[in-house]
Amino acid sequence: MNIVLTQKDADFILKYIRMDAKRIDEKVEELKKDELRLLESCKQLNNFEPKTASMISNFAKEFGKNVIDELENIQSDFTKCIELLTVGSEVNK
Repeated sequence: MNIVLTQKDADFILKYIRMDAKRIDEKVEELKKDELRLLESCKQLNNFEPKTASMISNFAKEFGKNVIDELENIQSDFTKCIELLTVGSEVNK
C-alpha cells in the first residue's frame, strides 16, 4: 500500500514530531541533572545512614538508566519518523 503526502502535510507532521523530540531531549538532560543532585544528597546522607544512602543511590542509578534508555528509544523512533517524512521509504531495497 502506498501513501502519498504533499510536502505541506509532511512538514505539518514534522513540526509536531520535532517539538516532541525536543521535549524528550530536555527531559533527558533534566533527568541527568536530577540524578546527579540525588546522588550528591546520598553522599551527604551516607554520613548518617550508609545502608539507606547506598540503597537510594543504587535505585536512582537504575531508575535513571531505565528511563533514559526508554527516552533514547523514543528519540530514535522520532528520528526514523523524521527520516521517513523527509527522505521517504526505499521501496526496492
